Amino acid sequence: MAGVAALVLSVNPDLSAREVRRIIEQTADKIVDPDADPQLGISMGTYDGNGYSQWFGYGRVNAEKAVKMAQSQRVSRQQVQRRVEQSNNRVLNIPDHNPQGVTSTISVANTSPILDIQVTVDIEHQFLGDLEVRLIAPHGEEVLLQGRTLGGNKVLKTTYNLQTTPYMRELLNHSPQGTWRLVVADLAPHHTGKLNGWKLDLGL
Repeated sequence: MAGVAALVLSVNPDLSAREVRRIIEQTADKIVDPDADPQLGISMGTYDGNGYSQWFGYGRVNAEKAVKMAQSQRVSRQQVQRRVEQSNNRVLNIPDHNPQGVTSTISVANTSPILDIQVTVDIEHQFLGDLEVRLIAPHGEEVLLQGRTLGGNKVLKTTYNLQTTPYMRELLNHSPQGTWRLVVADLAPHHTGKLNGWKLDLGL
């Protein structure tokens, strides 16, 4: 693992330790075993929404994929000239146990390439561990902002940025023009909640 981390940093020395770890986790080859253990009768060989398996962790480390992702995430050091902030504060109920979820949109008219991006969400839910939150850019790129890792927490008011969510780097250098979509999906039964609103903050 340390050797792969060193390779990743050699092609992108600007990455933080957390970003390096995320890259290694996200590029690991998934080892899938859907069958139950013959002695214990339990099956933990599949992966949750965060890419983690109780049996196999994040999978088998793939150095080549990790290095390629690190290279793709190299950010131009161009200075942000201005920031564009837009919000959608329409309250929407999140349908229970529905993978389609609820979608809230923000339209952006600017065409200058994205140099920085932050997304702030405000969600209330009886069990946040049921939820996945995804951002879909106008050009179709989709980023998982929040996996099902929040357990019994009930309030999510947080900002996702390039440091906390490395996959957001895939959105850089594209035009922001068009409709941005935030999708909040409840993937388990018995709990309900609502999306109070969200904000898109772009550095151009």
